[in-house]
Amino acid sequence: MDINCLLRRKEEAKALLESRGAPQEAKEALEALPGLVARLRQVSRELNMLMRKRKEAARTQQQQQQQQQQQQQQQEQQQLQQQQQQQLISSAAARKAEAANLHSLSRRAAAERQQLQQQLQQQLLLLPNGLDPRVRL
Repeated sequence: MDINCLLRRKEEAKALLESRGAPQEAKEALEALPGLVARLRQVSRELNMLMRKRKEAARTQQQQQQQQQQQQQQQEQQQLQQQQQQQLISSAAARKAEAANLHSLSRRAAAERQQLQQQLQQQLLLLPNGLDPRVRL
């Protein structure tokens, strides 16, 4: 017999206990039964509420951990992007400096070439007419 049925038929059970000459403890237990059932139900509700709160707290903690992990990943990604940008900037600056150096070297080489050509022309002017400077005498 379930508890609800027992509570509904409490009076019948009490009469049955009295007719059979049950001890007073059995009658008192029957009388205490509704209070005990009410207390059991109250404790069950409280336990269920505590379990819900516990689950909610665990869920909240998990969400916070996930948010922290996401924030950490975002920070790491931002740091990586900043490092990559710095590397690109450094690389671009190095290429620019190298290009400027090459440009400077090419200007010097062009100036030196022009100077050597002028010297060669002056040397050719000193040679007698008609002589090829490549021909040995």
